[in-house]
Amino acid sequence: MKTTKEAFKALRRAYPTFNASHAIAQAREALSDAFSDKRPVHRVARYGYTAEGAPFGGRAFTVGAYSLVWVERPEYHGMRDCGDAHKLTRLGHTGWYIDSEGRETATPCVYRWGRFYIPAIRDPHNTGPVMLAWEDRVLCRDASDEQDSDNTTLRDCARAADGAAEAYGENCREYSDAWEAGSQYAREGEEMQTLRKEARELIADMRKAQDFKDATPTICRTLRSAVSGLLAQIQECREKRAKLAAGEHVADYLPGFYTGDARLQAALNDGAGCNVFTIKGA
Repeated sequence: MKTTKEAFKALRRAYPTFNASHAIAQAREALSDAFSDKRPVHRVARYGYTAEGAPFGGRAFTVGAYSLVWVERPEYHGMRDCGDAHKLTRLGHTGWYIDSEGRETATPCVYRWGRFYIPAIRDPHNTGPVMLAWEDRVLCRDASDEQDSDNTTLRDCARAADGAAEAYGENCREYSDAWEAGSQYAREGEEMQTLRKEARELIADMRKAQDFKDATPTICRTLRSAVSGLLAQIQECREKRAKLAAGEHVADYLPGFYTGDARLQAALNDGAGCNVFTIKGA
């Protein structure tokens, strides 16, 4: 459990201008009632609960039923890493994919701060930062230890972290799928431009051939067939773009997405580099 001495040192590092008496008072307050039903009188910024209700100076964001707070350096705030969730309780997996191709994983874990266990998710893009499921923190049992086999509180917290990671992974996969659809939408548009250019060049060649008396019907048929093939490919690109914009399944790596979500509409636009959708509320 976090001691007053450790909290005191952390606050002195965060606030070099604090004198000793002020820092020790703030440390005791942070550990004793910063998370009780009473709101703390003083803000303990960069360490714990703040007057705005955002812990550790972070900004909360919602993922499914969870409210997550991104923290860059949890150890700086006196938090202790209790380990990955699958090592604390039986889950059958180590994390949740954040993209449909399974390239990156969101790993659930548990952190301890003072008297509390906090479900968390390791940042899949960086080593060190975590996302805390702050509102799902639980009070540690007295005299409990992370190594105790009967530490049901820790195991419950690990399962809560797994639930948060599952929601976060699904959220990321949806966004990734919409962005990939937008990116493919842009590539199909580039392909259409290339095909149109080729078609225009063939049509110009066909007109030139018709001006010569020695142009054979075979040459003209070949050129017409080539132009027809290019026009058919352009139509295929146009139809594929319509499916992508409608959020339909196009390929294994493009499973589709819900077009009624403004967040996913924005992801599609971002991937496409243009306004495929007019964002709701914009």
